[in-house]
Amino acid sequence: MSEMFKAKPLFLVLLTFVTLTGIYQIRKLQLFQKCTDSRYYVGLNSSWRRHIPLIEPKHANSTTKPTEIACKPYQHIVLLKTHKTGSTTMSLILQRYGFLRNLTFASPKRGHIISHTHFNRKQVLPGTYDLLVNHVRYNRTEMEAVMKPDTKYITIIRDPSTQLESVFGYFQLFNPLHLQNEQNPYRTFMSKPQYFLDRYPEFRQRSYLRNPLLYDFGLDHVQQLNQTLLNETIRKIEKEFDLIMLQEYFNESLLLLKKLFCWEWDDILYITKTVRIASLRYNVSDKIREDVRKWCASDAQLYDHFTRFCYCPQVLSVKL
Repeated sequence: MSEMFKAKPLFLVLLTFVTLTGIYQIRKLQLFQKCTDSRYYVGLNSSWRRHIPLIEPKHANSTTKPTEIACKPYQHIVLLKTHKTGSTTMSLILQRYGFLRNLTFASPKRGHIISHTHFNRKQVLPGTYDLLVNHVRYNRTEMEAVMKPDTKYITIIRDPSTQLESVFGYFQLFNPLHLQNEQNPYRTFMSKPQYFLDRYPEFRQRSYLRNPLLYDFGLDHVQQLNQTLLNETIRKIEKEFDLIMLQEYFNESLLLLKKLFCWEWDDILYITKTVRIASLRYNVSDKIREDVRKWCASDAQLYDHFTRFCYCPQVLSVKL
């Protein structure tokens, strides 16, 4: 009996934390609401721009109330997870959504990663699924073979100048590169990145040290340097994906997703996951950021292509 009373205060603290977190997130997302009117497409597929279930904007000289277009929630979704872009947080949002509605998931036979290679239908159990939210490399034909016909495809991207540093620190890539004794291993790596990749050609995460976004989208490193193929791939991504989210505007992207999928506020609440500890973060100068965008020039072109559609206001501070 005494153990039960000891546990009760801890339960109340956790319940209070979860409740306040939910209130905070809803309040913050409501303040971002204006970033999802018809001016803000982020990386929205052009076919969806004509059919957005949005609240019609109220003009300054109008006395009528905005009307909401009726819509039905979308529940068939592929999330192409990209590395260190907030995709794990997004995946957990979708996992919770599917769990509460008894939806089916295309899942790996073991672990949480379906494959480090291009997706293949043989990598999951036979069937037709509602959701695919685990790590794979993009392969549209094989994905369509296991997903419902009306599935929507979404993903999230991030500025290469910050993504590469996050990849390097989170996966502790200073170890296979033998830079663990350096004061700033990331700065040392970026001083001559090709040298280190040539010196240590065999380790799993090597593919994420140059153009990791396009690697997840299915392009191998030799293909990433082919400008013609790169241009075709970017056009293909714009055509085949229904929404490209931006890590730098995660909340705004979530609001757009909420409207597009006709979801509720509770559906997009989240707690950030897989955040690095302080010791795995590195000071990055403007010079290094510029060098990274040159080193990952193909990813930079991809990112810049979609951010040119986006205008979002400065992130708002929220007080409860």
